[in-house]
Amino acid sequence: MDLEQRLKTLEGYHDWNGVVEALEQGVIATEDAARKADYHLRLGRLLHRHLLQGVRALKHFQDAYKLNPTYVGALSEARAIYWELGKLNMVQKLLELQLKNTQDAAVKAKLAAELGDVAFDLGDYDKARDAYKRAANGGGVASDVGERLKDAEVNADNWQERLATLLRQGQEATTDLERGVLLLRAARIARRFAPSELEELLVKAYRASPTDPSVAALYEGLLVEGQRTDSIVETQRQVLKQTQDPSARADLAQHFGSRWALRHQNPELAAQFLEEALRLEPKREEAFSFVRDFFGVKGGNWEYVIRIADELSDRAGVQREAPYLLSLGGLMAWRERGDLNLARRFFQRLAQVEPQNPALLAFEAQIGEKLGGSVPPAAPEATPAPVAEVAPSPAPAPVVEPKSAPKADSICRRVPVSSDCPRPRDRSIAVSTSDVTSASAPSACLDLARTRWTNLLPRVCCHCSSRSFVVDGSVLETRFNTFA
Repeated sequence: MDLEQRLKTLEGYHDWNGVVEALEQGVIATEDAARKADYHLRLGRLLHRHLLQGVRALKHFQDAYKLNPTYVGALSEARAIYWELGKLNMVQKLLELQLKNTQDAAVKAKLAAELGDVAFDLGDYDKARDAYKRAANGGGVASDVGERLKDAEVNADNWQERLATLLRQGQEATTDLERGVLLLRAARIARRFAPSELEELLVKAYRASPTDPSVAALYEGLLVEGQRTDSIVETQRQVLKQTQDPSARADLAQHFGSRWALRHQNPELAAQFLEEALRLEPKREEAFSFVRDFFGVKGGNWEYVIRIADELSDRAGVQREAPYLLSLGGLMAWRERGDLNLARRFFQRLAQVEPQNPALLAFEAQIGEKLGGSVPPAAPEATPAPVAEVAPSPAPAPVVEPKSAPKADSICRRVPVSSDCPRPRDRSIAVSTSDVTSASAPSACLDLARTRWTNLLPRVCCHCSSRSFVVDGSVLETRFNTFA
């Protein structure tokens, strides 16, 4: 199948890591610069937005722009990541590059205003004043750019008056967003002339506007420098507690989780916040992807991830709003735990909302049955049965690889994942001697191997999908498309 068809199939499985690998293969396979640039751009967006791997996404945005300079949006996306990382010097460089390659006057004015903010935060007040002046002369930007210019022009004689004015305006502000902007501007002046007042102002600005990139960069950067990251968590918890709207609280929890994953490289805290966002709004698949990767792929606690998918998918309306929970829940129960009964329950519910889901069709092919009709009742919520207590279907007994050549009664044997596979997961399949005869080998053996490979998808190496089978003493290398 071609790449786009393969990508569509992988997306149907919600296998976003598989999509990343397919796009990376597409980059290698094509010689067309425009197509290669498009693949890089798609990779960067998928890694940043869906898998919360911003650092990894940066190179793809850079390559996309190098291959196709018309992709100015790649610079904007990379700049957003550097804001999240608190790398203001890189934000400044990308802004200057975009200003050189942008002709639209209104866009240039907006970029110049942002460049002024970055220069101010970096302590380059002359550059900040110049950038604000360019923005003010260009037009089409926020009406307060002239006021920000005044902030950059204060001196030792008048800073206190300017600071008092901003604080008074902040108290009179009618929205949190407006209050946050005013407190941020006050904090910038305090940082320059009254450092002892900086943290108090930044805390207030962060509580008022926690998603503002400038506020987050200054506040979190200040506490990280003082090795006081616990204070960041405390402030974030207070912000969440004070947010009454569930959707807004979910937005904030996901934002905080993303920052802990990217800015602070703390996956444990990231998983906590992202799970909170997921429980508030189960439709947040990117949050589930991170939770699944942290607890399941890396932690091996698939029972916990499956339980989350089961609990959330049982909520009223969630099945149609977030069918991915049923799809991934079924795949995890089937492939990771070998529990066909639990997998059936997930897929039977999925059949009612997405009867053509690729994961569902694969499971139906595996069990030789079309699912539908009534759904088996779940355990009562008051006393849920832990997934860990459900006995998984017995896995095939491992076949020990003999040191010598196989005998006549051992036509095929299982071999381990190749040592050079970058993502080994100790998954392989065995073809028993009862399934084939020496008279039918090797063609029948390979046909059987292909059948087993298709039916026992989780037993295949998730990266290279290849194994070596010994058939009548001959090593035959086989390679199949995992999702063919």
